[in-house]
Amino acid sequence: TLTHAQTGEALAIIDGNWVTEVRTAALSLVAARRMARADAASLALIGTGVQGRSHLRAFAAEFPLERVFLVGRGRENLDRLAVLALDLGIEPVECEQEAAMRAADLTVTSISYTKETEPFIDAAWVKPGSFTAVTDTFVPWMRGTLGVFERKIIDDLEQERAMTARPLLVLKQVDGDLGGLIDGTVSGRTDQGERALFAFRGHALADLAAAGLAYQMRETE
Repeated sequence: TLTHAQTGEALAIIDGNWVTEVRTAALSLVAARRMARADAASLALIGTGVQGRSHLRAFAAEFPLERVFLVGRGRENLDRLAVLALDLGIEPVECEQEAAMRAADLTVTSISYTKETEPFIDAAWVKPGSFTAVTDTFVPWMRGTLGVFERKIIDDLEQERAMTARPLLVLKQVDGDLGGLIDGTVSGRTDQGERALFAFRGHALADLAAAGLAYQMRETE
């Protein structure tokens, strides 16, 4: 429920799942604009559900994508993503995660957490010069391999300092956060060959911003 900040008046009821879908891809894209190569032409989606679809739409609008590698187990989700890719003029290719990551200029992982999930992604597979967005708090990643990333950015350093029980990354190995990327106090890509990583938990404020923008856009249409 979106409410007026001064009066408390209810302005709109917005689908919370839609807001999260859009917001997550938007955060990845904000980071990618500063950390990915502008000529990135291929995308690997490790996880083919809602976030796979939202990231494909977002990245296709920003980068000259020619091919998307699809890694998932659900036939329905794979087929839906393939149709979306074709609608966007992008060739869909189903393959295994290692082959996808070795070939892709951009990678997004969005594996849902379950107690049975065992890490199966080796960061050594990441292509030199590529950008990776981790939306799943490293659930499928072998954490001991993450040192291959030469550039690591998270969404918010202050928030992360409070997450002592299960940190995303060792903070002393993090180069900065999304706010720093945006205001220019933290550099994005510093070398064409470096492997760049953006890992994030997400912001409640980002959900609010997305909901507010949706409401404002509706008012102007």
